[in-house]
Amino acid sequence: MPKKLLIVDDQPGMARVMQRVAEREGWEVRPLSDSAAAIDVFLEFVPDVVVLDMVMPGKDGLDVLNEMLLCGVPARVVVVSGFGTAYLRLAEGVAVFHGVDRVSTLKKPFRQAEFIAALDAEPSQPLPAA
Repeated sequence: MPKKLLIVDDQPGMARVMQRVAEREGWEVRPLSDSAAAIDVFLEFVPDVVVLDMVMPGKDGLDVLNEMLLCGVPARVVVVSGFGTAYLRLAEGVAVFHGVDRVSTLKKPFRQAEFIAALDAEPSQPLPAA
């Protein structure tokens, strides 16, 4: 059974690229551009990994991350942002607040190999530098 990946990113083109790469690596992928629906899809799909963009209209990535961590579903989360490291540090702070080690970060733009490494990384493994 393939691993399941949920991609939450308001940029459909970016989500499609990540989806294609992940599918080539054998993942079952569900892309989502509406952050307001993220929790419902998260609970229905029950992914192994979530790639979550931090800056989105409406509900931002920090709100979505907080809600996901409160749900108790043990998915790993790879938080991505192209707006500098401040958003990524905020996401790391949310993970620390919840006492989880399954949240990692990846700065946009990233290379295909970095994305694949992020999907396959164990929570305790450092991710490649962006």
